[in-house]
Amino acid sequence: MSPKKKTTTILIIIIIAAAVIFLGWLLFGRKGTSGEEAVNPEVSVEVGQIIKTTLHRYVNAYGQVEPEPPGESQKGALALISSPVGGVLTEALVREGQVVKEGQLLFRFDTRMARIAVLKAQKELELARDTYERQKQLLSGEATSIRDFRAAEAALHQAEENLASAETDLSYLELKSPISGYLTKIEVSLGQNVEPNRPLAEVVDLNRLVVSARVPSGEGAWLRPGQEAELSPGTAVVSGSGEAKASVSIKSGGSASGSTISSGSLVRTQVIFVGRDIDPQTDTVLVRVAVPAEAGLTPGKFLRLKIVAEAHENCLAVPVESLVRLEGKETISIVENGVATQQPVVSGFRDGGLVEVSGEGLKEGQTVVTTGAYALPEKVKVKILNK
Repeated sequence: MSPKKKTTTILIIIIIAAAVIFLGWLLFGRKGTSGEEAVNPEVSVEVGQIIKTTLHRYVNAYGQVEPEPPGESQKGALALISSPVGGVLTEALVREGQVVKEGQLLFRFDTRMARIAVLKAQKELELARDTYERQKQLLSGEATSIRDFRAAEAALHQAEENLASAETDLSYLELKSPISGYLTKIEVSLGQNVEPNRPLAEVVDLNRLVVSARVPSGEGAWLRPGQEAELSPGTAVVSGSGEAKASVSIKSGGSASGSTISSGSLVRTQVIFVGRDIDPQTDTVLVRVAVPAEAGLTPGKFLRLKIVAEAHENCLAVPVESLVRLEGKETISIVENGVATQQPVVSGFRDGGLVEVSGEGLKEGQTVVTTGAYALPEKVKVKILNK
């Protein structure tokens, strides 16, 4: 065979061999020895575990610290000091920021005319009482008429009423605090002629404060007095989605009422009021939580409010990054023998870095892909980086 023919023959053999190899790869290259599909090349991921725990549903809102409003059996924590008669202010017996007691005298108007009126009413009452007693004695001896006795009796009652009215007018000119608390504001000066019903000062009981907030009516249906709540500084705007937010629940070692202070600026307390009247403009309801006296908060401060609305105990949960949601379907990737396989699930409460999951075959202790879960196909070999 000539060299040229020999070279041509070799090229043909090489081409045929390459074609056979390529055809074999197409037919058998994707099949394992058992005829099942082989998994894709190994992918590096990080993993976590399915755990059994208790997760919570939270209602989040932002509210303002304010004095507790009056209730059925107690006064409100805010009192505005004013007089229905007015007059010239002659004495201010307190100063702003001072602690005052219930019944303590705060201000005094010019009382000279009122005291004269009281003295006059007292003398008139004495005279009316003497006249009545005399008519009473005369009546017993039939020395006077029933008509004169009844007139003396009526005059006595009228004198008693006049004295009570004069004493009331005098009391209006001596203003006392209706509650115990801090005198937070004085809005009048000595010598000023104060109009009737004008507020002179404000007293706040800082031991009886609340945080008032409005929550979407749908979330308000989950709430009731006595539920645990947390207060913390906050300036963000509340989401209008109406969906309950969640974060890690931090249990307190305090009293059963939850009114304790934790580390930092977090205040633990409880719900004391849930309104049932829905604001038609905002579709929200009013909620109030107590402010513990030791919290050191003052009226007007804005706070973030988080209420524990519900708890799921002994539920299965995975790290939130494990849950993949695509086209309305939720999955997690469970790792067994170095292979990650997608598993359909239904999610529930989100609590901090965990999300509740349920699905066929799920059990505590299973390994799930965390970092890298979104990039995985349905089944793939994995290399675990965080062993």
